[in-house]
Amino acid sequence: TDGRIIWKNLPISPDNAFNKPVQDRLNLLDTAVNESLEEAKFSLNRGIFNLVVRRSQEAVELSMTKMLLEMGVHAPKDHDMGETIFETLSSQGIHADPTVEKRVKEIAIALTRMRGHSMHQTIGYGRSVANEAYGQAKYIREFTNSFSLTYKEMILAPRILTICGSMCKLME
Repeated sequence: TDGRIIWKNLPISPDNAFNKPVQDRLNLLDTAVNESLEEAKFSLNRGIFNLVVRRSQEAVELSMTKMLLEMGVHAPKDHDMGETIFETLSSQGIHADPTVEKRVKEIAIALTRMRGHSMHQTIGYGRSVANEAYGQAKYIREFTNSFSLTYKEMILAPRILTICGSMCKLME
């Protein structure tokens, strides 16, 4: 080969839940989420607010990409994946608390809308917007990480998964 890694999207199931290529990509995505948040925090401390918004949006997008991959779905080439996340969950019989679903979708769309402006510097965002964007990105990371842990448990021992608050729970 020419050294490129080609990712094959395999659905997570008891047979391949811990498939090495899938796990390697999930680990890379997790690292990218954490790095985006670290860069956002660094920029927040330095007062570079547009970059905080940009990196926060990237963290949200990468978190959602990871969540979709865990469900065996190839992430769309779209920056706002909130709708796709909940359509996928619903198709798998997983239903979220409506307030959580609404919040996650609102965060995804809001940060997506600010993404271009923050990158091209067409709007100068202030500290309050940057703080909010950073907090929202951390919320999405917490939500997707909670989902990841719970979803893997559900696959290995099928039970009902419910999503409430920012956390996911398995029901007996």
